[in-house]
Amino acid sequence: MPSIRKRQNSYQLIAYGKYRTDGSQIKHYKTWKFPEGWSDARAEKEAFRQVVLFEESLNHAKYSSGNIKFQDFAEDWLSTYAKPQLRPRTYYRYLEMSKRVYAHLGHCRLDQIRVSHLQTFITALGASGENKRSGGGLSPKTIKNYLSFVSAVLQRAVELEMIPDNPCRKVRPPKDTQKEIRYMTEEETRTFVELLHSEPLEHRVVLLLLLLTGMRRGELLGLEWEDIDFEQKVLSIRRTSQYASQKGTYTDQTKTVSSRRSLPLSEDLAALLKEYQDWQSERIKLTGEAWVQEWQVHP
Repeated sequence: MPSIRKRQNSYQLIAYGKYRTDGSQIKHYKTWKFPEGWSDARAEKEAFRQVVLFEESLNHAKYSSGNIKFQDFAEDWLSTYAKPQLRPRTYYRYLEMSKRVYAHLGHCRLDQIRVSHLQTFITALGASGENKRSGGGLSPKTIKNYLSFVSAVLQRAVELEMIPDNPCRKVRPPKDTQKEIRYMTEEETRTFVELLHSEPLEHRVVLLLLLLTGMRRGELLGLEWEDIDFEQKVLSIRRTSQYASQKGTYTDQTKTVSSRRSLPLSEDLAALLKEYQDWQSERIKLTGEAWVQEWQVHP
């Protein structure tokens, strides 16, 4: 709500306008001077009327700040909103995507971005040469990720009343062709396990955990010895280990709340893990002071 503050022969009018990218609302101030001879009651009544008119004038211009360029707004959104609010993996993925997005849309004003601009952008992402590894276009899934990033930025602008709607909602992303999943047969799995017997212990542990528990790669890499109850033969998934080129390797929460779970261990798998723990303890003794402090916190 707008408010007023009495001065000697004037009032300070305080009205609230648009929101910043961090969610805080911008305050606007204006001084209104009342004529000589007015009573306090009359001046106060008129001051309240003036502050309402002041706020209404701000509301009528609520989309005026949409003249900011997409790159300027997106950079502010990434630092003040996305970084503290989103998961690190999502934030760093958006940061990496921003380079290509800015090249196509960075110069455009928020209030001038149309569905046609976005459709042209995602079509360009599918063109030959966009994928630096294969030389072809980006995959439909990757293109959808780019569109999600742009949509997240524009949706925030809608929430802050900088633009009236989000044009990404009307864009038609490329269809993602479903590939048939290739998995090992029972006989192939048996052969695979038999061949593992001749492999180093650390390789056997990693591959058998993935094969017999079905956990994700990040969940496996995030395991610590405190997560394994050898007495009850239970393995608990509590965190993940992730990598981003801008941050390096870091520990993160599980993908979802339901991903935090406990898995039973077979006698053989529990024995293998115990063997690996003993092997690692010996390696630590041999390494001595060269054993990195971070490894002691997250063994």
